[in-house]
Amino acid sequence: MGRTKNLAKILLINLLILIILFAFMEILFRAVYPEFRNHIFTETISLGKRMIFGNFNGASIRVPYPGYEKKINRQIPVILVLGDSISFGYGCGYEDIYWRKFERLLHITNSHPVQVISLSGYGNNLSDSARDLESSLSKSDMKLPVKVIIYQFNFNDITPYDRKSLQEKAHIVGFENTELFRKIALLRQRYLNRSVFLRVMQHYAGILRVKRHGSCEERGYDALGWYSYTFGGKPFKDTSELAWLDFEASLEKVKILSDKINVRCLIVISPLLYDIDKQKIHPYYNIHNFDFGCATINPRERLSAIAKRLDIDIIDPTAYMKDHFEKIVREGNFEPFYFTGEDNHFTPVAAEYMAEYMLTYFVNNKLY
Repeated sequence: MGRTKNLAKILLINLLILIILFAFMEILFRAVYPEFRNHIFTETISLGKRMIFGNFNGASIRVPYPGYEKKINRQIPVILVLGDSISFGYGCGYEDIYWRKFERLLHITNSHPVQVISLSGYGNNLSDSARDLESSLSKSDMKLPVKVIIYQFNFNDITPYDRKSLQEKAHIVGFENTELFRKIALLRQRYLNRSVFLRVMQHYAGILRVKRHGSCEERGYDALGWYSYTFGGKPFKDTSELAWLDFEASLEKVKILSDKINVRCLIVISPLLYDIDKQKIHPYYNIHNFDFGCATINPRERLSAIAKRLDIDIIDPTAYMKDHFEKIVREGNFEPFYFTGEDNHFTPVAAEYMAEYMLTYFVNNKLY
């Protein structure tokens, strides 16, 4: 009996020590790594920001508050936005999404209001967006007062995997493509990420999992990661060319749908961190050590050629955003344009400049 009590006492003391140690590490890491706070993801939270959803022609869309119903005034022009997690509002509250900022700017500068609707979703590529657009237009009996269709191009859009394949983890092999791993990932994102200490540990563990050095062939997918197909990474050159052909076919489908309802079709490019921060000021810059020397395709040139063939104009805010980023840095008031450890999803600060450039394009081309 006494031995059992002693063992229980030792276990209790060790547990108390672990709790105190964890509490100390958590306090320390919250002070040292404040940028990793609120990295929480659930079905309704993205980077700690609440997401509220509504319905539009059967599609789930972001809305400003619970119970909001998206009702279309057929006397007011509609701008439809097609895109992925960026247009879905990754890490942003509704009012901070770039197209919502753009919509507000249009209202300020235009005596006639405009309605912006984003048919976007996590993991969407262009083939998904084309299907969503066709479905939405068919359910509206082609009577939506659409004036412009904007496709938001992301540099990870060129991929042999569509939304369904990505959701089913078809691009992942081994333990990471098991139900157990998915459950652990959901648990981590929903609960464990509330701890800054555990979040930082996960961040650095993720870096250790990839090959950060070696030739393009030795590193394989890790050399360019999710940009492997858009940039035509050397080990994926043939697959990349096929993926670009699929992309071109999907873009042509969007153009055909827009021509069918006699509206303008545009592409807006969402720049990468590497396009904006040439001084490498952002913390955790290129943490995976992507090697763009492994590229065999220039995405901007390829996209431009395809758009020219299909008679689609491109809105590229890269130079504008880069110029303003450098002005902020020169002033000594650096603010991240991209979320912590990200090179793709930009912050509300960058979204503001993207919206401004889009407004300038619309004004100069008399699109409203």
